[in-house]
Amino acid sequence: MFSGVVGIFFSSTGLMLSGFLISKYQPSARKLAAWNAILAFIYVGAKISFTQLGCDLGEITFGTQNEDQTWNLTTQCNTNCDCQASKLLPVCFKEENKVFYSACHAGCTSYDDGIISNCSCISDSPAATVTLGSCAESCSKVFIIFMAINALIKLLDSTGRIGNMLVSYRYAFKHSTYLIH
Repeated sequence: MFSGVVGIFFSSTGLMLSGFLISKYQPSARKLAAWNAILAFIYVGAKISFTQLGCDLGEITFGTQNEDQTWNLTTQCNTNCDCQASKLLPVCFKEENKVFYSACHAGCTSYDDGIISNCSCISDSPAATVTLGSCAESCSKVFIIFMAINALIKLLDSTGRIGNMLVSYRYAFKHSTYLIH
């Protein structure tokens, strides 16, 4: 929802800004087309940058990977647990930033008041506990970076819309006058 509001605001700002600048400076169709080409490269580069954003989810400790690229989730510390691998329910051991497939796969045998403990695959300490979910603490910094890049993309992309429309109209008008004569 936040992304949508920011996107609409920056898109409309870009449209109004480009309309004002085009009416004031009246650039040629060639300059407007060049601006759109530059925007296309910026847009693609910014979208590619999204692939580099992400949160540290922790070290995945799902057992061992077999030669056929499948995972063996049973390890020495959870062989007696008879864990089911049908549903992924990750747990995090925050002290070592490790994520396990499930509490069972972490060798945990105690669940009391939302606290999962007594995990044989984690440490020798019976006081060690895990929490449900990944180890991602806070992704707010990454989200702010994403929103800033997205806002910039929306602003720049919308500045090319009016110019693109004008280039199309100029082309259509130019070719339609030849047909009339």
